[in-house]
Amino acid sequence: MGYFDLSGRVAIVTARRLEYSGYFEDFRIRAWQTADGRLINEYRAYERSAGRLVFGLLWSAEGRYLLAANQDEGFTSTSAISLWNADSGRHRGEFTGFSNGNISGVFLLPGGKKLVAGCYDGKIRFWDFAAAAKAVEDFERSLTTN
Repeated sequence: MGYFDLSGRVAIVTARRLEYSGYFEDFRIRAWQTADGRLINEYRAYERSAGRLVFGLLWSAEGRYLLAANQDEGFTSTSAISLWNADSGRHRGEFTGFSNGNISGVFLLPGGKKLVAGCYDGKIRFWDFAAAAKAVEDFERSLTTN
């Protein structure tokens, strides 16, 4: 699975297939500059080396953030949409509220203000992406003003 943005970057999800079961693990998200093939970043949910499962990728409209629907690799099977700063690669938060299983798709509505996710529980969820992005920007600005 991959996703291209307008500034010439492509994000790709890779995983390792387990020979004994055919399942996949160690999901990783990486982005490259398409003009020269240079690796830009590896995006790690919760700052771990690999994630349990990734359902989809999405760049924010201006390319400042990368989003991925993913599942936690821990004691639970919690699904969320993680948010990274595209330039630094730092995990900056997640959109939650999924009650049953996996996320079937993510989309930013035109204008980039609302984030939408479809879920296998038959529900569609909405978040105020513009407010979340502003909160992340304020947080990142606070890190550099001290």
